[in-house]
Amino acid sequence: MVRTFASFVWDVPIPADDHAPFARPAVEEFVAALCAAGLDVTPPEDEQYAWGFACRLPHLRIDCQIGLVGGEQERWLLACYPWRGWADWWRGRWREDEQGQFVEVADAVLRTDGRVADLQWYTPQEWDRVDP
Repeated sequence: MVRTFASFVWDVPIPADDHAPFARPAVEEFVAALCAAGLDVTPPEDEQYAWGFACRLPHLRIDCQIGLVGGEQERWLLACYPWRGWADWWRGRWREDEQGQFVEVADAVLRTDGRVADLQWYTPQEWDRVDP
């Protein structure tokens, strides 16, 4: 299973009067960097507590949410959910190669951002066992 959840510390300004989801300019920069890296990504949308966007790949779509998660040290979570077409669903294919390519691009974009630290990738099941 591909690790599609990224947890990280992101040193982005959040004004005192900002409301969730936070850091719109930084999220827009991240999405623009994914586009510049060759991915077909929709603009981020306010989903109340996180920003949501989708990435269209040749055989699947990946729906993503990025937002702050609690705990002692506030961290950001990029949660990416792959959605297969009906033919792949019927055949039981997950297109892990395409998921892996998406994760490689997202990882590279995050690692080149000097404001990102302590980047860690998880499967959804691994993330459920983490106490952010």
